Parts: sequence; structure tokens; C-alpha cells
Amino acid sequence: MIPLFRIISLAALLCACSPQAVPPAPRPIATTMPEAAPAPDNSAEIAPFLGHWRQSAVVIAPWWDGKGDRPEPDPEFALKDTVLTATSSSGPGIVNCESAVYSPTSLPLDRLFEGSLKDPVNDAAKLGVKGSDIPSLLQGCKSSTGGLELLFHLTDPDTLMLALDNTIYTLTRVSPPRGGWPAEPAAGPKD
Repeated sequence: MIPLFRIISLAALLCACSPQAVPPAPRPIATTMPEAAPAPDNSAEIAPFLGHWRQSAVVIAPWWDGKGDRPEPDPEFALKDTVLTATSSSGPGIVNCESAVYSPTSLPLDRLFEGSLKDPVNDAAKLGVKGSDIPSLLQGCKSSTGGLELLFHLTDPDTLMLALDNTIYTLTRVSPPRGGWPAEPAAGPKD
């Protein structure tokens, strides 16, 4: 006599191995795609990040483990200011982007610098970061050489931080000189 357990197991095996029902024919796909929704207007959220920024400090990142070559700051950051506009950025080579796409957010200390701080509260304090939720801006840039993303952290209204290659750059907002920026040169005579 065959035990009941073996009969049930054999029945389950036969069901699992039996041919499946023929699936219905696929439905035709629409020939026109619906129009994409317009991108949300985030101009108010990105406004605090926009402007003219100059390197005011550079430090080796607290997460660098001391292995390999000591991180060296990019000298271009000391020579060129960073300018963020609503649609582009310019400055040191890695920051240049003719068609920037921004995603503003707010990050807790343990997510700053892509979550790299080993002791977020103490490391952030040593870097001069105050508060617990830091306004941050992810800048995406697509170019002929590929895509690049930079993550800026606004640690106060006039201070941005950016981490690259185990180095943290502190950028300070450059105020316009007394009387404002020089005017754009007047257009020459029209032909």
C-alpha cells in the first residue's frame, strides 16, 4: 500500500509538470505614446543654491582610511569660481554643465556625502555643519562623454559643500561688489 503522503506528492508533481494553458494573444500596443507630464517647477527649491561660489576651504574627507595615495585637492577649485544657474553650471572642469538638471532634497546627517561619514554627528560638527536636515541639491549632467552627478550640501545660506575624490570642498557665496557686478558690454552697432 502506498502511503497517502506519496500519493499527494506525486499528484503535486504531475500538476506542476503538466502543460500550462495557452496564454491569450497579446493585446495590440498603442501606436501613440501619451504626452509626458511637464517637469515640476522646482525653481523656488533650487534658488538658495544658485549663485556665484568661491572655494573657502578644502579638507581631506573624514572617511578616508589612509590607504593609498593621500587625496589631493583639485587646484582648479582654488583658481575658478563655481557658478550655478537654473539651467547650467560653470567653474572647475568637473562642475561645467551646459544643461543641468537639479533635484533638491533635504538629507539627515547620516546621508550627507552619500552616507560616507563614519560618525555622522561628530564628523558633521567638525566640518562646521549645523542642524540635522541639510538642504541638498543633486545636479545631473549629461554630455557626449556620459553622465555625471554632483551632490551639493547647503550647510548655511552662504556655504556649500561638495565631496570629490575623498576631498571636501567648502564654497562660500560671493557677494556682488559694491555697486553690483559690471554691466554686460553693450552690443556693437547693428549692420
